[in-house]
Amino acid sequence: MTPFDAIALRVMLETFYPIVTPSALRRARSERPDYFAGGVLFGTKGDKLRLADGREFDCIAGTSGPHPTWWVGLIEPGEGGGENPFPLEEGPLTPLDLETFRVPRAAPEFEALAIVHAAELGDADRQAETARGDVGSPDVLAALSGSIGEAADATWRAGDTLARELETVDPLGLLEETSGTGGQVESVTGEWDSDEPPPDPSLPETTTPEGSEPTNPEPTEE
Repeated sequence: MTPFDAIALRVMLETFYPIVTPSALRRARSERPDYFAGGVLFGTKGDKLRLADGREFDCIAGTSGPHPTWWVGLIEPGEGGGENPFPLEEGPLTPLDLETFRVPRAAPEFEALAIVHAAELGDADRQAETARGDVGSPDVLAALSGSIGEAADATWRAGDTLARELETVDPLGLLEETSGTGGQVESVTGEWDSDEPPPDPSLPETTTPEGSEPTNPEPTEE
């Protein structure tokens, strides 16, 4: 027979039977009897479980309320379940035998390996302490302080130069300089309104000097 596990029974009920009712508990008892360990259901509502060893469990909490839930809690004697028909006898506690439960110790092979590898490290602590002292020496700290100061001074000078340049900028002058470019932009982006085809931008632009005739004049009608 499968040993009884109250937690496993409650998880099973919450997983497969979301509607909490005594009828659902009876259905679970018939469909999955292993979780009940041979126990029987009893009680006025059929919401309690009695095992073969006499223990009794309340499987539904809040059966009289609007929202009952699965519970599976042990009913102590005098809490509605009656006296335990199989009480346990009181007895003294038996201390553990330390000779039986010995503390595990490292194997000799592992100790030997640890000693060999520790020897290969050499005087690692002294080397680490020397490196730590070199980093914290006054010369290294002074060099670091000088480098940090130079970088900070260069950043401050660059920011100061940029601020002075911005002070000399006249926003109204910039607007006046750019206000006359609108016509140029419109002439480039506007639609071609001539009968002749537009010039090919991939060919070089040619001009005819003033006072000279074209190299290939178009024929005229006589």
